[in-house]
Amino acid sequence: MEENRRLVQRYIAEVWNAGSVDVLDEIYDPNFTEFGGIPGVKESVTEFRTSFPDLHFETDDVVAEDDIIVYRWTARGTHDGEYDGIAPTGNKMMVSGITILHIANGRIVDDRFESNLHTLPDQLKRS
Repeated sequence: MEENRRLVQRYIAEVWNAGSVDVLDEIYDPNFTEFGGIPGVKESVTEFRTSFPDLHFETDDVVAEDDIIVYRWTARGTHDGEYDGIAPTGNKMMVSGITILHIANGRIVDDRFESNLHTLPDQLKRS
């Protein structure tokens, strides 16, 4: 379980916080298909980090049991690039959520999350 926790820490630190999307090839199972597979995840991370270049994720809680990791997270950033058709506003944003990962053989094989991402357009449009 400790190895799985380290994998999640690496995922947050290197992929989401540093934007090193090539790390996804090492931490996701090659047969991962959700979100368009590894290429789709790379694209999503790149687009989100382009919209919010100072993006920073923090894990608020992490629970591990067998091959399942559940973590609660908060992401913050500044809207300095276009997001979903919204021109850069310079506004600060904060979204939070819970992610459930299934890990097998040291790689992510299933990734599910729930978040308040739907509030983001309103956060960006406020003055």
